[in-house]
Amino acid sequence: MYRRLTESAQAFARHAVLHELGQRLHAVPAGDPLVRRARHCLGRGVPYFAPGDAHYRDWAAQVAALWAALDARAQPTGRAQP
Repeated sequence: MYRRLTESAQAFARHAVLHELGQRLHAVPAGDPLVRRARHCLGRGVPYFAPGDAHYRDWAAQVAALWAALDARAQPTGRAQP
């Protein structure tokens, strides 16, 4: 996920990631703290594309971590799919 956010020079690809992340929230109970964190991230939107900037890389890492956490919540064993 991190690579999808940092390699693509096309804004649509990054916005698609956030849209997919938002769709994945439907599989997590609304009271889960992860939902609040993800909605906060989604509400901020995609920052200016600057893959060499530390702030942009931190944002991409945060989105990737949220994605992995949602995958883990969706798995009965608590492990993300490969």
